[in-house]
Amino acid sequence: MSNKTAATMYVEQRISCDVGEFIKNSTGRSTITNCIVPADKSRFVLRANSFSQPNNTIRLRVWGRKSGTGTKKIHFAVVTNKTFDKYQAIKSIPLGHADSNFYLEIILTAIDKHSQNVNSIYMTDNTSPSINNSLAKIKFVDDRVFRIYGECSNDTDVITINKYELLICG
Repeated sequence: MSNKTAATMYVEQRISCDVGEFIKNSTGRSTITNCIVPADKSRFVLRANSFSQPNNTIRLRVWGRKSGTGTKKIHFAVVTNKTFDKYQAIKSIPLGHADSNFYLEIILTAIDKHSQNVNSIYMTDNTSPSINNSLAKIKFVDDRVFRIYGECSNDTDVITINKYELLICG
């Protein structure tokens, strides 16, 4: 088989995973959890310019529960590694008002060094799945840390993450 027809195989690798109760229960947007490396509980750092090749993929999967009557959102975002500033949302997902369990998957695929395709699916145990496609303009020119943020409109709203996984392919 010639190099022109040989298929390139990419293996998806789980780089971050945690199980537990990560809870957001106050108004406004704040960090629920950093995406950590399971072996040593350190923050996973995506090195500068390492997510720049077309079709590189990052996949976040989240299992959780939401309760309360107010507006709730989850934000999947990156910040700079050293100073934790330069917040850039990859995707913000409205969670709705009803109490329910939920599953969320966000797939970020590089188009080039500064633009990405974002696909997401959000499901609860009391609504139909919601599928969304959009574009992002995240600059991966600095070392980046991935974070999951929660946002609640009422003090009685609660977002609980029971498990999350961050996977990279490419």
